[in-house]
Amino acid sequence: MGTLKGKLEERLPFMSIIAPKLFKEKWSIQWDNIKYNQNRLITLFDLHATLRDLLMNQLKLHNNNNNIDFIKIFNKIHRNWQINPSHGLSLFNKIPLNRNCDDAYISSHWCVCLKWIKIDHNNNNNNNLIYNSNDLIIKSTNVIITKINEMIIKYKPNLTKNGQCSMIKLYQIKSVEQAILPQDMVRFIRSQDEDGRIPMFQEQSTSSWSLLDWIKKFNILNNNNNNINNNIFNHDFIHESILLRIHIIVQPEYAHFEATVKVNITQHSLNNFHVMDISRIDLYEQHNWCLSDNEWAETKQYCICQKYT
Repeated sequence: MGTLKGKLEERLPFMSIIAPKLFKEKWSIQWDNIKYNQNRLITLFDLHATLRDLLMNQLKLHNNNNNIDFIKIFNKIHRNWQINPSHGLSLFNKIPLNRNCDDAYISSHWCVCLKWIKIDHNNNNNNNLIYNSNDLIIKSTNVIITKINEMIIKYKPNLTKNGQCSMIKLYQIKSVEQAILPQDMVRFIRSQDEDGRIPMFQEQSTSSWSLLDWIKKFNILNNNNNNINNNIFNHDFIHESILLRIHIIVQPEYAHFEATVKVNITQHSLNNFHVMDISRIDLYEQHNWCLSDNEWAETKQYCICQKYT
């Protein structure tokens, strides 16, 4: 697990829960909560807490005769768990959406939660550092606009007689953020003990640097021709990437989009601007009236209908 990708795979295992039909019927609320928790931060501590919860509920169900010995055993287990509480939350209850690694008792070197750092893209300072970072942001934004227009063109043949989807143009870059991974996770090499509690770190990693750190260190974008500066070739990395979250306002109708762009940096170029996700933030139903209600659902959020003239 020496690569960043390997570290992420190691820390993000797949888990599947298959419940008996009887469980779904008798414990319908708990089953609904399990399904609700699909896209939440979950740990093995939570599985342990769930098994505890399951055991306690089963013990309650089976003590129909109020057996004294049974009650003593139950109370002993309950007291022991109060003295030694679980670090986890039972999956039979709803896990908070804003849960973080500290809340879940995840050590920093096992944490993969992204931290988003706001970038001041409106800074008019003549410093080359700010100029170059803005150049990268503008390139990323252009890729987003192109991607949305490609989606519109893709569905252009499927139009109603009422109108067509307008091609969009950038009106404003509303905000820009860059994601960084926890430094301890990036620098983690291996565990020094059998239980995996004592981490071993490498001395330095640049994977969690901010966007401005990258540009300042390697002068990534040249001020004149936007080429990669040779300083970057001397660094000993194979590949790195920058993850940007950009909010844009476009014309027509001042539509508001949020997009995540991954910018891959290689030894030879800063290239491969990959749009990972696009979401329409404002209410868009009033703008896609020219599309059928039951067709072209994928393009509804991109479409801003324009009447024929």
